[in-house]
Amino acid sequence: MMISSSVINITIRVPSLPLSLSSSPSNKTFPNTFFFKCRSSSSKNNNSDDNDFKDALSGMMGEQVEELLSREENKVLMDRLEKASERVEIARTELAFIEKQELALKQFKDYTQQLEGKA
Repeated sequence: MMISSSVINITIRVPSLPLSLSSSPSNKTFPNTFFFKCRSSSSKNNNSDDNDFKDALSGMMGEQVEELLSREENKVLMDRLEKASERVEIARTELAFIEKQELALKQFKDYTQQLEGKA
């Protein structure tokens, strides 16, 4: 099995973002330019530059995101977001149940019309 190595250089420019997700004022901001140099080794059988790039970038950005999410000032927002996500999932489940009921009602109406037509 041959091992290949790929290097990806990336420059990303983004608007300055606050370090905090909370609404409290903060003078701290992220830099607006990020420079990444990703190095990845993969086997020839499974080599995919796209996957290498995604894995490397995900690892780097994941650390910054985790740092933001772990800040005490953001925990309340994250808890609210999690609760809202749970409510959305409950609503989706209930909507699916209602749609099944509506379909059953439509089928029943079609069946009764069919029976009335034969009578």
